[in-house]
Amino acid sequence: MALLTALLLGCGGGGGGGGSAEASSQVNTGESLYQAWNQSINYASSLVRCARAKTQSEACTVGELPPLGTVYGRLTVDLIAERLVTSHRWMGDNFVAAIRTLPEEDLLIFRSVTAIVIGHDIRPSFYTSLNGAIHLDGAFLWTNAEEAADLDTNTDPRLAFAKDLTFIEASRYLNPGFQRLTVPNLYKADSNNSRTIDQLSPSLLALVAHELAHAADFLPPEELGRLDSTLTVFANVARFPGLASDQLHQTYPLNSLMLHGLAGVFFQGKTATDQQKLITAAQVGAEFETEGANDLYAYSSASGGGVLYEDTAMLFEEIMMRRWFDAHRDLAFLERPATDSTFCNDFIIGWGQRNRMADPSVQVRAKLISDRLLPDVDLSDDYASYSTATTLSRTDWCDSNISSTGAAPALQLFNNGRQVREEVIIPMHGH
Repeated sequence: MALLTALLLGCGGGGGGGGSAEASSQVNTGESLYQAWNQSINYASSLVRCARAKTQSEACTVGELPPLGTVYGRLTVDLIAERLVTSHRWMGDNFVAAIRTLPEEDLLIFRSVTAIVIGHDIRPSFYTSLNGAIHLDGAFLWTNAEEAADLDTNTDPRLAFAKDLTFIEASRYLNPGFQRLTVPNLYKADSNNSRTIDQLSPSLLALVAHELAHAADFLPPEELGRLDSTLTVFANVARFPGLASDQLHQTYPLNSLMLHGLAGVFFQGKTATDQQKLITAAQVGAEFETEGANDLYAYSSASGGGVLYEDTAMLFEEIMMRRWFDAHRDLAFLERPATDSTFCNDFIIGWGQRNRMADPSVQVRAKLISDRLLPDVDLSDDYASYSTATTLSRTDWCDSNISSTGAAPALQLFNNGRQVREEVIIPMHGH
């Protein structure tokens, strides 16, 4: 279940690029665990330094760390693995095993990324246009107790956002048999103490598709051939005429003031107004159904009205999950219970849909995005596989709308991990 997502704007230091190379492939800045996963590559030290840059003054140029697609016309798992930076080696091992399951032609979605950083203390996961790297929470990758013990145990504070509203948003991916496709990311000794690569892959690859959508949005495939190698990724992005996200909202805008306002409460932690506190799950669902988004996160804009990058990423994520897993996606607005419960059987569906991507107003927007971000791959069969969106019955969120054997367990609603989802960090000039 993907719950309560967030978009934040980060501020980087002003001006310039570059920075001195480290003597080894570890960066000794209080993050000495981070290393190039493939220690045999001759640019291991610069890879770590560039991928972990946090300010514009630290950021490397495209010449120092180019996007994969500017170096290779055809991508393989081994070439992608050369850009892995990890805090623990098992994270890279498991990541490589998971992406080996993808169709080879789909590896093109990695072409706009410069590095993949996976860490024990990365929460939430994020993409940054500062250096074109994606950063993944290692909680998506553990397979046993020993690996899980390496992970930071902090909870994303944004889980407390929107506590004054009468509803929450919830979503889940199901397999073709309408059973839960994903397993929790939260380790529990008595109930979730081991996972196979096949079991963790759906949650991980949904996140990867989402982050790589951001990467391809900011560094469009059609622009990779004209990047200025003397500039940073961020400086190159500023030269492009328009991103896919810009085109999406110019062509098919999301107009609901109610949903834009609620997204600010859910995903930026804005204080709910008295009017917003009265909105019910059914009311927000009825409003949402008239628009072309596939998630409330689509309305998230940390700038309070800027480009909705998450709209692009959510649409791309869902169609890639259909392609890779033949996945069905449920989305619902749930009534918040009177008691302070965390169990899914206490949350009643006020409005919900399965396979909202089948809605023509949603699908036309998704096609615009996938045509821009992955133009070389034919997704027509994947889109055609959707029939109609179906309504979820008014019941609790547990297992009433999915296949199950025996009694439906009262699963913890927030047990898929300790993070909300991910964020986009965009450096701001002069701050």
